[in-house]
Amino acid sequence: MMYLKKLLVVGALVLSLSLAACNGQTPPDSTDAPTPSNLPKQMQQQDQPDASLADWDGTWRNMISFLSEDDEGLREALEHVAEEHDMTVDEYIEHEKEESVPFEKMVIDSNAETITFYELYRDTDGKTAKYTYKEALEFSHGGANFNWYVFETKDASDHPIVLLMEIHGEENMAHFHVRAAKSIDEAMKDEHWYPTFMDENIPLSMIAEELEHHDESHGHHDHDH
Repeated sequence: MMYLKKLLVVGALVLSLSLAACNGQTPPDSTDAPTPSNLPKQMQQQDQPDASLADWDGTWRNMISFLSEDDEGLREALEHVAEEHDMTVDEYIEHEKEESVPFEKMVIDSNAETITFYELYRDTDGKTAKYTYKEALEFSHGGANFNWYVFETKDASDHPIVLLMEIHGEENMAHFHVRAAKSIDEAMKDEHWYPTFMDENIPLSMIAEELEHHDESHGHHDHDH
C-alpha cells in the first residue's frame, strides 16, 4: 500500500497545486491537464500504483466552508479577493460553492472502508457508503505527472465515483483534491476542476493569509473556470 502522506512533494506540484492556487478550485497554468479526447492515452493500465482509503483517513473540510466563518481577518482577505474578481464577498463565496463538490465535509474511515459526506460542515447527519479502490488515472500538469485515485461504491450513493489526489502542500498547509461524480467520464470532463479539502482544525488566520498571498501573487485577473 502506498502511504501518500510520506511522498516527496516535488516542486512542480507545490507550485501548481498549492492552496493559494487551489483556493479558487482552479490551478493556474493548467494547459497540460488531460482532456476527454486524450484521456485514454493518459491512463496507465500497467504498473499502476496502489492506494487505499487509509492514505486519506480522517475528517476533511472543504476549502469553501471556511469562507463563511465569522472572522474579521478572513473577511478582510475575502473582501480583497472578491474585489479583485469584481464581485461582492457573497457573490465570490457562492461562485466558489458552485465550482466545488456538493459537500463541505467528508469523513474517511479506512477500517470500515467508508466515506461519509456532509452537505454542510456542521451537519451531524451524513450519507455513508462503502468504497473500494478501482484504479489510478495518470495525467500531466505543468510538466509533471500526477494521479487521480479512483474509488467506487456499489451502495446507493449520490457519488458512485470518488477521485482523490495525493495529499500535498505539507510545507504550508496540507491539502488534497477531490472529485465526485456518477462516472469516471463525468469526473474527468473538466480538467480545471480541483475542489480542495484540508484538515478541519486549520486556523482561520492561515486561511486568510493564503487568500491574501493569492491576491498579491496573481494581481488583477478574470475569475475564469
